[in-house]
Order: sequence, then structure tokens, then C-alpha cells
Amino acid sequence: MATANLPDGSDPVATLLLGLLDYTDYVKTRKLEGLLDAQLAGHFYPGVLAGLSGVRATLDAPDGFLSLLEPRGDEAVADAVRAALTAAEQRAEAQDRDGLATEIGRLEGLIRRDLADALFVTLGINFTDGD
Repeated sequence: MATANLPDGSDPVATLLLGLLDYTDYVKTRKLEGLLDAQLAGHFYPGVLAGLSGVRATLDAPDGFLSLLEPRGDEAVADAVRAALTAAEQRAEAQDRDGLATEIGRLEGLIRRDLADALFVTLGINFTDGD
């Protein structure tokens, strides 16, 4: 993360944010709106909680991305991301499929737009964001 570019020439911050977006899109599209395989096996919600814990560790660790925003006056973005993470965790703990889908979508939008903008990162165009 401390280098200007990864060996393939890509921006490390953008690459990590895109990875987080891939995860949220996978959970939302493949698991919440699609297949019930993990849900039927009884491992879906613990798996989502573990994934969200990883997202939180990436974004909200003492040296995570959200800690970079507050000194620059972007507390509102950091607070919104934290709130979306907390809401998604609560929905997963309650095994509320519809509420979790809503909160994962909100988290995805905050990462894609608000967090990327606050970090001055261009994520590019893809075919899932409506551009």
C-alpha cells in the first residue's frame, strides 16, 4: 500500500477498494439475491459476519482508510461507512436477508462513490455500477 503502483502498474488503494467491492457484489448478487446454497447449509450468516469483519479490519483499523479521512475533515464519510458496516453486521446477526441485502448495497455504494472520492481514487467504469 505504501508504493506508488503494484507490479502490474495498478494503484494499490484502488485495487484494494475494488476487491472490497467484488466481495460486497458477490454477497449481494450471488448469495442474497441468488443461490441459497450456503444459507441452506447453515453457514451463510457466520460467513458473511466473518467477511464483514475483514472489511471492517481493512477500513476501520487504527491505520485503515477511514483513519485517513478524519484529519482531512471527511468525518461524515468515515461515519457513514462505519454506520453501514454496523447495520450490515446487525442484519447478518439477526439473519435478516432483506435488510442485509439493503445494507450491503448501501456499503457498496459508499465505498464506490464516497470513500473512493474522499481518498482521491478513480475506480474506473464497470458494468455493475450503472455507468
